[in-house]
This record gives sequence, C-alpha cells and structure tokens, in this order.
Amino acid sequence: MQLILSIISWKVLEIQEEKNLFVDDNTAMDEDDNGDDNDEVEDHVVLRLRNRTSSLLEKCFDQFLPNDGLQTSYSSIQKEWSHNVQEVACEIAVDLRTLFPKEWSNAVSPLLRALAITDDGRLIGGFVRYFRVKNMKPELSTKVNKKVEKANDLLLPFGRSVAFNWKLGNRREAGVLLSHITGSGAESTEVVTAVSRLLKKVQPVRLLEAQMASLRQSYEDWILNDPSDKRSDINDQDPSDEMMEKYELEERQHKEQFKTIIQQAACFSQALGVRKLSDEETISPALLGFVREGLRFSFSNSDDLMLGSRLSFLSILVKYSNWIKKNSEHKKAIAEDLRDKEHELKMDDDFEEVHEDDFEALFEFREAIGLEPSAILSTEASTIGGDTNSIQTGTIATPHTCFWQHDPSHKCIQWKCSYTQ
Repeated sequence: MQLILSIISWKVLEIQEEKNLFVDDNTAMDEDDNGDDNDEVEDHVVLRLRNRTSSLLEKCFDQFLPNDGLQTSYSSIQKEWSHNVQEVACEIAVDLRTLFPKEWSNAVSPLLRALAITDDGRLIGGFVRYFRVKNMKPELSTKVNKKVEKANDLLLPFGRSVAFNWKLGNRREAGVLLSHITGSGAESTEVVTAVSRLLKKVQPVRLLEAQMASLRQSYEDWILNDPSDKRSDINDQDPSDEMMEKYELEERQHKEQFKTIIQQAACFSQALGVRKLSDEETISPALLGFVREGLRFSFSNSDDLMLGSRLSFLSILVKYSNWIKKNSEHKKAIAEDLRDKEHELKMDDDFEEVHEDDFEALFEFREAIGLEPSAILSTEASTIGGDTNSIQTGTIATPHTCFWQHDPSHKCIQWKCSYTQ
C-alpha cells in the first residue's frame, strides 16, 4: 500500500509540473489554457489509481470485527488480521485524502477537480470507527501506556488530514480528534491543541461546530457507559464482594469520565483565545448559536432516558458562559430561550420525575451567565424527598451519580444517589 501511494504521489507531481497546474499569486491561470479533454480526464491514469486505492482501503475497513459479544468466535489470527489491515488502511487513507484534498473541487483545472476526493464518507467512517475502538481514553483502560502510545501514533496523521481539508472538512471527524485534547496524555494534548489553533485560524465558526459535535459525542458515550444500567442484573442475584468491587470501580470511572468531559469543554473554551470574540462579527452569532444548540440538546427528550436526564449537559456548557456574559443581547436571548424551555419542561406530564440534581445543573448554568433563579421552576419543581414546594439552591451539585450500595452484613444492595458538592 505504501508503494502504491508513493507511485501515485510521483505521478501527481509529474502532471502538476507538466500541465503547470499550480501558479503563484502573481500569475493568473487562464482557464482556456487548461482545457483538458473530458475523456482524457475521466480515464486519466492517476484518477484510476486513486479510485482503485480508495476501493481497496474501503475493503480493508470492512474487515472490522464488531464488538457485539461474539468476539470469542473469532480466532486470534482473524483478530490480528483485522487489526493489521485497518491499521495500514488508516495510515494510507489520511495520506490519500491529503494528497487529493477536497479544496481541489473548486480548482480551475478539470483534472484537479476530478482528482479531488469529495466523496470520502466511507474513508472517514472506517478511520473514525477503528480510531474510537482502538484508542480509548486512558483513564478508562488498564493499559494506559499502550493506549497513549497508540493514540499518539494515529493522532498526528489524523490531525494532518483534518487540517488539510478543513475548509470543506467534516465536523464530526474533527470532533473525534478534538476529544483527545484531554485524557490521552500530554503529547496527545499538545498535538490536538496545535491542530485546534490552526483550525481556528482557517475556519473559526466550523471549529465551534466541531467542538459541539465532540462534546455531544463524549456526553452520549458517558450516558451509554453508565454502570447503573447493570443494577437489574445485580439485583436478580446475590452479589459477591468481587462483583460489588468491580461495580464500584466502574462507578468511579464513570464519575471520572464526566469530569474529563467538563475539562474537555474548559479546554475548548480556552482554545478560543483571550480576545473579545463576542465583538467579532463572524464569531459573535456563532457563539450564540453554539450555546443555543447546547440548550436545545440539554432539554431534548429521548425514549431511552427519563425526562430531564440531559440537563446534566448544562454542567459542560457552563464552561462557555463567559462568552455569553460579554454580550448583553446574547444574554437576553439565552434568558428567553431558558424561559421557554423551562415552561415546556414544567408542563410535561412527567415533570415530577425530573431528578433534583438535574435541576441543580440548570441552576448552576443560570448562575454562571448571571441570571436569577428560575421563577417558573421555583415551586413544585420536584417531589424528591417529599418536598413539592421548593428546591434547595444553596449548593451546586454535579450530575447525579447513582450506585448500588452493598451491605456486607446482609448481602443486599440498595439504590442510592450521591452528589459532589
């Protein structure tokens, strides 16, 4: 694969020099002088090589073995083969996309437009899938050093590919890259921070969109990793000390995972710089749209979650509150959005089932942007604890962490919620 890529690279250089496809800023390229014949373009040797290589890479990514509980049915040779071909495919895919950037689709030359890889969804999907599975956050893995090393091996080419195609880049792809700004070691943080600076310089609004995609994906992963989903399995049997120790470890890891996401949001906000971004014509409405999208997601419902379960996302969004406070009009707009969302929440038939700690995340967000406590939610906010008239707002809690508490003397478990003050 490396040999094929090298041959393609030399052929690309050859046609660039032969047809004078690239000129400096002081030289105008006449479109008529680059009127390549359409038949010649469609059947160009470089285009055929590019298409066949792309097809081969997609077949390599198809060797992915899904983690569906049936991994034991695969032999060690099959697993090693799957790993090796995808590892190579990841390295070649990012180089191929760098060699034929999307920006060429706007070139004057018909040949360059034809060579641009614009339909790269399968290449991106295959890379990201392998990257996410094989590059878990170190705090969630017992093999920290290997995970950090592997993340560093792929992050650098990953970042190069994202940066090179950023003007027409994929926000979700960039979001996966940006998520490693925390929790993957110092070297990974340095790589992602450097890429983030470049992305901000080229397309700052697109960077904000990628940050939101990254935070939402990390948050949804946190929701899916909730160990409390296993409580019914534990409740159906007599839990051993080993089972409870394992469960408590997963619970601690789950809490640390949420703290990592909050730290991730803080790093994202700081990466926007210390300038008065709220005064910039381009960034100002984008920041407002960013926070509004965060609010929409926080108040959104899902059939798999209880009402208000996503309000904890506001504890992540609060790291961007300083940008909203800098603009009085934006602050007013967010206040109006909050009032509408809170009214819809209170009118819901399941309102009484909203957890108190989810309300706390909302109170924390309001306080962070300088708003008074909600008048809509000041009464009958929750029935937890038997109090239907008020909610305590004296302390701020992080999103609730529920766990099964083991009583060794009675061999039983009890469902409880803890709060971090």
